[in-house]
Amino acid sequence: MMGGGWRAIGPAAGAAFATSLLLALYFTPIFRDSARRFGIVDCPDGGLKTQKEAVPYLGGLAVFTAVLFPASIFMQFSDELMGLLLASAIVVMLGLIDDIGRLSPRIKLVVQVVAVFLMIKSGIRIRIQFLPPLLSIALTF
Repeated sequence: MMGGGWRAIGPAAGAAFATSLLLALYFTPIFRDSARRFGIVDCPDGGLKTQKEAVPYLGGLAVFTAVLFPASIFMQFSDELMGLLLASAIVVMLGLIDDIGRLSPRIKLVVQVVAVFLMIKSGIRIRIQFLPPLLSIALTF
């Protein structure tokens, strides 16, 4: 994107962002209350978890839901958008499973690497003009 600041983003992306923000503000308390009701909380253990009271999970699901709807309405579907949404859905599901149960760090790493490969396959990667393409793929991780 060249110059222009906000104009370079485009009206569809701006509308998607504004709608996502409003939906996140709406969904977050609902998901927080649901997490408390169903006991999907991070309880203090006196060791690593030093918070004073239980902290509800599901915030990631609230934000993902808030982004998913506007993206599907306002944005033009492309391989990149589909790759991003699919990889995001995989990571959100991973987080949900880990919130409700427990996953080993190895499983989480493997699933996150799969999500990155999906994004790379769909054309999303960090591109720096003076670096070789393989290095840009490595930086995407």
